[in-house]
Amino acid sequence: MRRFRYYADPLFLGACTLYALNRWGLQPCTDLAFFHSWFDDLLLIPCALPPVLALHRRWGLRAHDRPPTAGEILGHLVLWSVLCEWIGPAIVPGTAGDWWDVAAYACGALLAALGWHRPLRRPLPSRQPDRSTGGKGTRLASPSPQEPVGAYPSPGC
Repeated sequence: MRRFRYYADPLFLGACTLYALNRWGLQPCTDLAFFHSWFDDLLLIPCALPPVLALHRRWGLRAHDRPPTAGEILGHLVLWSVLCEWIGPAIVPGTAGDWWDVAAYACGALLAALGWHRPLRRPLPSRQPDRSTGGKGTRLASPSPQEPVGAYPSPGC
């Protein structure tokens, strides 16, 4: 299992970069509603969750350094949706809740979860020419000394 890097997480850094580009680059140059209303909302979970989880870890509320769990992602999605789209508009004059924002938060959360839990890639064994057949065939390369024989499944061919 890979260790979650919180502030150095590539998804967090990429999402924060996209937020800055949208906020100060795209929004002033376009009238497209998506970039003014929902693009930043897509980035809520990937931008806000890693720093919150870092604080949880520091305060002892998080006992591991694995990528965010489904419960952590869903819990914060629900919490921020209620705060930003229901409670906030009820107490801040001149604001309104927009349930399309919640849909954008949810889409961003799903994409972030897929990014944080993508399968680790294992290197495939390389194919080398088979010298015993005069270079006409190929065979799988022998594993390196660090890899035990049988570490990779048979290619089935």
